[in-house]
Amino acid sequence: MEAFSIVLIVFIGCASGVLIEWMKRAPKTSQKQLLAEIRELRDEVRQLRLQNNDVILHLDRAAHEADRRLSRLEQRGELPGSELASGEPQPLMLSRDR
Repeated sequence: MEAFSIVLIVFIGCASGVLIEWMKRAPKTSQKQLLAEIRELRDEVRQLRLQNNDVILHLDRAAHEADRRLSRLEQRGELPGSELASGEPQPLMLSRDR
């Protein structure tokens, strides 16, 4: 029983020493991994912001283009309800009125 106790005490001492060394080194490695992941997330957020800005600019440009086309059609009197050059409103023609 005495030999078993000695072996057990030595094993616990060695295991605790290995565990302590592992705990000392583990945060450095995980901290580097964490910093790398944070950099990747920042890059992804930057790319998403650029993509978001591009989408907003594209939609804004499309809205201005549609407004410009609509204004041009209204000025030429091609839309139902738009005024002619004489100032009289154009009657709205439905498909059954034709």
